[in-house]
Amino acid sequence: MKKTIITANDRVFIRDSGDDGIGCGSINNDGHLYFIDENKAEALMLPDKYKDTPIILYHPCGGYQEGLIMVSLLGEIDLQYYHTFSDTAGMWGWIDLDGNEVIPPQYVFAMSFFDGRAIVCKGDWIINEAGYYWCNNEQWGIIDKSGKEIVPCRFDEVFDIEGTDRFILCHEGGWNNGHNVVFDIATQQVVISMDFDFDNGYMFNECFYSDGCICFDEHEPGEEMDFIYIYSVEEKKWIAYHEKYEQRELNGKTKIVVNKDGQDIIVF
Repeated sequence: MKKTIITANDRVFIRDSGDDGIGCGSINNDGHLYFIDENKAEALMLPDKYKDTPIILYHPCGGYQEGLIMVSLLGEIDLQYYHTFSDTAGMWGWIDLDGNEVIPPQYVFAMSFFDGRAIVCKGDWIINEAGYYWCNNEQWGIIDKSGKEIVPCRFDEVFDIEGTDRFILCHEGGWNNGHNVVFDIATQQVVISMDFDFDNGYMFNECFYSDGCICFDEHEPGEEMDFIYIYSVEEKKWIAYHEKYEQRELNGKTKIVVNKDGQDIIVF
């Protein structure tokens, strides 16, 4: 990549999040995308095929992170349909700081690396007469920084579970007849096949891991009511299933308490 020395007269705009002076952005609005290190007053111009790469802060994608630069062969694209990850649509891959393709652009959706792994989606774009993009064969998974699939790209959708890097919330079987599952990255197996609907994209719902349990906190709109599902990984069973609950401070710690048959049960 072509190196440029940044001078005091240059207008530098880094579009990544963070304030360490390192990232990707523009210089003097010249229409190119640069890897910028303001600490060294240096900028490297990325190859022109990546110049329209969008850099999105949420969901985070594009730009510099963890020693790699996330790039796309497409700019910001308009989808035909609503999608939770609309901002991450493109044709994504990663290059190193010398411009070499470490992971060639191949993913129709992708998010930035975090702790050495990134959520990605394989598929093919179809463009209609109006110029809108559609992908009807999405295959979601997770890769490491070498491009190896640590969660196979076979799911309808993939979400992180807060509090753990071992378990992942996925949807499989298609959107008409499929269901949610929890996938164990360590064993490469599904550990929970859920028989209840859980919309992880709904802002009041939560999925998290705590005290050896995978928990689903579900809010029912209109009912002003929350229910909790708690699955013990060690015991391989539900210890709470669609139960009303409350949070209480017990010995200085917040605990989830379920009342069953008139008896309070501290579930974790």
